[in-house]
Amino acid sequence: MNVLDILFPKNCLGCGKGGGYICGRCLTKVSFATTCCPVCTRFSFYGKTHSACKSDLSLDGVVSLWEHKGVIKNAISQVKYKFAYDVVSDVVANAAIEVNKFKLSGNIQCAAVPLHRQRENWRGFNQSERFAEEVSRALGWQYVPSLLVRTKHTEAQVHLHKKKRLRNIRGKIAVNTDVFDKIDVKNPLIIVDDVWTTGATLKECGRVLKQKGIKEVWGLTIAKA
Repeated sequence: MNVLDILFPKNCLGCGKGGGYICGRCLTKVSFATTCCPVCTRFSFYGKTHSACKSDLSLDGVVSLWEHKGVIKNAISQVKYKFAYDVVSDVVANAAIEVNKFKLSGNIQCAAVPLHRQRENWRGFNQSERFAEEVSRALGWQYVPSLLVRTKHTEAQVHLHKKKRLRNIRGKIAVNTDVFDKIDVKNPLIIVDDVWTTGATLKECGRVLKQKGIKEVWGLTIAKA
């Protein structure tokens, strides 16, 4: 224990127990997310895109770890809206264990869903970048910062229905060519976001990356709403 732990004790965001932001007991109360095809959203083993659903520009699969409930939901909210950056490490420590169960293979590259500069400046950080960077470090993936950019400020997705989410994000994400030229298009790429709701943003990220020539693109989210 250090001085910061004494001055700012870490208490579970579920039950208030000391020692960390996510205690084992509260975590067991949150169900794992059902694995599904990102295109049709029906059940799929390991979250792989069904062969009948796959297209040249679709995601190859999506991994969502927990349901967006309980201590996981509280932790994401603390990071996203309360700017509690240090909660990320506790989330990722648990997430890395679960991601390993999906047996993702290859020389994996990892990037984050981007925020528009205006929103990132207001918030002070991009929570998806924090998750992506720490997950990459924990699992030995190659983290690729700033691979994707938002080209236009959009209405927050959280209040929109599925069709409006798709229209809201379409054409608003682009690949940062300076960064893209430094990656290997033959290696799988995983795009990290905090919550999968309709998947509109991750699908758009996958679409623009596939257009640039990436052979395999997956989505990874901490939770699924």
